[in-house]
Amino acid sequence: MPDHEGKGKERKMKRLAVTMLLVFAAAVSLAESGAAASGAPTTATGRVESRVSLSPALASVPAVCTPSNTALCANNGRFEVQVVFSAPNLGITNQPAQAVPMTSDTGHFWFFSPNNVELVVKVVDGRAFNGFFWVFYGALSDVAYTVTVTDTATGVIKSYSNPAGTLASVADTAAFSGGPSCTYTVGAASPASFGPAGGTGTATVATQAGCSWTAVSNSPFVTITSGASGTGNGTVTFSVAANASGTSRNATLTVAGETLAITQSGAAPGQFDGSWSGTTSQACDPEDGPAHLCALTWVVSNNAIVRLQIGFAGPACGVPDAFTTIQLDPPQPITGSSFQIATTVTASPGVSAAITLNGSFVNSSSSTGSGSVRLTTSSPQPNCSTTSPISFTTARN
Repeated sequence: MPDHEGKGKERKMKRLAVTMLLVFAAAVSLAESGAAASGAPTTATGRVESRVSLSPALASVPAVCTPSNTALCANNGRFEVQVVFSAPNLGITNQPAQAVPMTSDTGHFWFFSPNNVELVVKVVDGRAFNGFFWVFYGALSDVAYTVTVTDTATGVIKSYSNPAGTLASVADTAAFSGGPSCTYTVGAASPASFGPAGGTGTATVATQAGCSWTAVSNSPFVTITSGASGTGNGTVTFSVAANASGTSRNATLTVAGETLAITQSGAAPGQFDGSWSGTTSQACDPEDGPAHLCALTWVVSNNAIVRLQIGFAGPACGVPDAFTTIQLDPPQPITGSSFQIATTVTASPGVSAAITLNGSFVNSSSSTGSGSVRLTTSSPQPNCSTTSPISFTTARN
C-alpha cells in the first residue's frame, strides 16, 4: 500500500508540474511577442493557449480518465478536463475547481459554490469533419483560471489560461489530432432471449486501438457485470434477473452507442392458477336477502394466492353479515398442494376480523380446508369478541 500511494503522489506531482510549465511557457511567449512588436517589455493580459506532447512515462497519463470531484471525463473517458482558478483578493491561488458531468461529452465547473456555475466545457469528436477533437468552453466568470485537457490515449495536454478581468469563451476545432474517426461493430446480445430463470449473456465490441466505448443497461432487471467501459476490442458481460411474474418483459443495452435488445419470458402458469369460488360453513344473514352460507373466493397467480374475498358473521356481537376483499401482499404461496392464510382486516369502523384458513387442493379443480374467524367490535360499536370455527370448499371457475 505505501508503494502504491508513493507512485500516485509521484504521478500527481508530474502532472502538476506539466500544467505549471504550460501556463508559464504560454505567458512568456505572449509577453515576448508583445515586446517584439512594441520594442518594450509587455505584461500578458489576454487569454493564453498552450499545447505540449509528453511521453506517457513523463506525463504519467492514465489509460482512461477516472472521474472525480475535480476531474471531468469527456468523450467516453478519453479526455480528462481539470480547472484551477485564482482569486488573490480572497487569498485563493490555483484552487482546483469542482467538476460536474452533464453528458458523455460535456460538464461544468464551479469555483465558489455548487449553485454558481463558472465554466461549461465539452470535448467533441470532430474527426469525421477535419481529423481533430474539438474543445469548447463557455465562460461565466472573469476570475483567473486555467483549463487543462489531457488526451489519455496519446499523452497530449492542452491548456487554456484566462487572466483575471477577462470574460472569454473558446472554440478550438483543432485541439487534438486524432487520426481517422473510430468505427464500432457491436455484436448482438448472446443470448438475446432468456427464460424465467434469467441468466448471463455477452456482447462483443470491435473497434480500432485507442478507441474507447462504454456499456450501460437501460432496464432495472439487467445488470452489466463486466466490460462497462473499454478501449479497443472488448466484451461486455451482463446478467438477467429471474422473472417471477407470468408476463414477458423487454430490456435494452447501449453498447458503444448501439442499442441491443433483450427479451425474457414470464413464468409458466402454476398448476392452480385461476379464480376459485365456494362457501364456508358460516351462515351470513343480510338484511336485504335470505340467509346463506358465507361466500369465499380467491385468485391464484404463479401458484400463490394474490386476492381473497370472504364473507363472515358474528351474531353474538351483533354482526349477522360482513364481507371483505383482501389483496395479499406478499402473495401467499402454495406449497405442494397446501396453503395457509392468516390476516386481520377492518370491515367497518369498530368491526375487525382475524381470519385463518388452512387448506389443500384435492386436485386441479377443487379444494377444501378449515379455519376460524375471530370477530371483534369496539367503539363506536359495543365492545365484543367472538370466535367461530369454519370449514370451506371451493371449486375452480
